[in-house]
Amino acid sequence: MKSYDLFVEFTQFDIKFFAIRYDETGFKDEVEKDLISFDNSHLKNLEDKNLHAIIIKKISDIENKIDFNFKYCYLLVSSRDSRIIKVSSFKQNLNNKITKNDIQFNLNALKSTLDHQEHSKKLIHIFNSKFIIDNEIVYNLPLNKFCKYFKQENIFIYLPKSLINKYYDIINKCNLSVKRVIISDYALASNLINQYSLNKKILINISIKKNNSTFSNMSYNSLTDVGHFNFGSHIIYKDIAKLCSLKDDEIKLILKRIKIDKNYTMKLKNNYSNKINSEFLLEIATARIEEIFKIILSSLKFSSINRNDLIFRIIFEDKIIKEFLENTIYKIMPNNYETTIMNEEEDDQFRSCKGGANIVQNGWESEAVPVMSENKSFLIKLLRKLFEF
Repeated sequence: MKSYDLFVEFTQFDIKFFAIRYDETGFKDEVEKDLISFDNSHLKNLEDKNLHAIIIKKISDIENKIDFNFKYCYLLVSSRDSRIIKVSSFKQNLNNKITKNDIQFNLNALKSTLDHQEHSKKLIHIFNSKFIIDNEIVYNLPLNKFCKYFKQENIFIYLPKSLINKYYDIINKCNLSVKRVIISDYALASNLINQYSLNKKILINISIKKNNSTFSNMSYNSLTDVGHFNFGSHIIYKDIAKLCSLKDDEIKLILKRIKIDKNYTMKLKNNYSNKINSEFLLEIATARIEEIFKIILSSLKFSSINRNDLIFRIIFEDKIIKEFLENTIYKIMPNNYETTIMNEEEDDQFRSCKGGANIVQNGWESEAVPVMSENKSFLIKLLRKLFEF
């Protein structure tokens, strides 16, 4: 018997729909995908009373095509308003072996305390970031290891309840329930790691859209940092238009005919000739792209890391800007780390949905799930007292 899952992703400028099929072996297959695009920010459109009607129509079209009625969906949302909290817990183990209950006890205590502290937010993800067993650092669950003490570091990711409730309200009006919420940056990174078999310990994904930019840091399979910026590649067109008195279409035609090679030498294609000084145009674009990456790179929280441990993935929505400035960006990036620059169309705009589907079906090794008991432990009560809850 075949079954289907629906993934709905809200981004700043569109809503994506992604349906997959499971067969008896559990193999998943993409069956339908679609999107709704908006000119304005999605936060404004979330208040649109007619939005759910548009979503219902899209979902209904998918259901009719696959002859299946969805009862629930998985919701993917941006990390823009997220709060990422890194915390540690310590346990004297007296040379005993570490059990699952030991790790779960510490995790539950931290969760209870943070849930109380972040009472206006909803917990979305918990990651087991790393463990220190006596003086040894490990990144996998250290079950059955004997030690005098151990320390576990966890990452908790929260989103405002008010925002999540808006999403829930929209989905509920579409006669669906939300089975789980997944941060899109996490899902995207998991997809990149799986598809390209990335064996680096740290993946930093930088996305340059036309009107906004983001980055995410996936360290040892845990989402540790994110960043959002209200600028994108379109600002380069604005600079050139202002200084060269050109329209966007004219700029795009010019940029298509200029190629900057790996030696940073300008080559003109198709017998290009124009009244605009090509070197001046490159100077304008280079100054702006350098500023963009200076701001993004300065926001990243990582110190000196072995070059074999880190990879940068840079994804451009605008293919023209990507091809024009690709070799310029390689010169801007830290030269001791591997860097790959991609087009979004090559990269597939449904990557986050695919990543979310993989997380749902197969789980993710570093993601933790707390199991809370009815009675609050002495440690939880003590932590709350210490934090004056």
